Amino acid sequence: MTNNKLDFLIESIKTIKKSGTLTQSSSQLCKAMTSDISSNHRVIVEIGAGDGAITQYILDRMSKNTRLLSFEINESHFEKLRSIKDDRFTPILDSAENIKEHLEKYDFDKADIIISSLPFMVLPTELTFDILKVCHQSLNKGSLFVQFHYSKGLKKLYKSTFDKVTTEFVLFNAPPAVVFRCQR
Repeated sequence: MTNNKLDFLIESIKTIKKSGTLTQSSSQLCKAMTSDISSNHRVIVEIGAGDGAITQYILDRMSKNTRLLSFEINESHFEKLRSIKDDRFTPILDSAENIKEHLEKYDFDKADIIISSLPFMVLPTELTFDILKVCHQSLNKGSLFVQFHYSKGLKKLYKSTFDKVTTEFVLFNAPPAVVFRCQR
């Protein structure tokens, strides 16, 4: 096990009620989560960035004129995010509930896509609804909110907030995952 994976495991064990996972996302899951990023996107928001496993895939797919705002509340993970050196990238130590304030701070009206790794299955229901509402309000019409879980159990939740919801199964992840694409 590499140091990065071991560090992630140790931090996840300490904060399992907030992180919702013990393993980093596989490359297949990272690719599925970022496959909708296009050169037309001006601003991308990532919530629940963790230690940056998906962040790096986002940066690799972004155009040189795109801005990435990545939210993380775990200070240990945030420190790892801060070590990513890319002028297009802004790590934010704050809750996803505050997306709109940070978009305004950086002179953006709305996000073109939101990529989420938040563990909604372990978050309080009210917080989950609040975050989803803010995400919906923070997206341009027709834009996507992309989220993964380890089951399809929350599809009804997303259908109650977004206009269109599709899923993609990712077998090669530990455990296998489901990517939800939710369109505003």
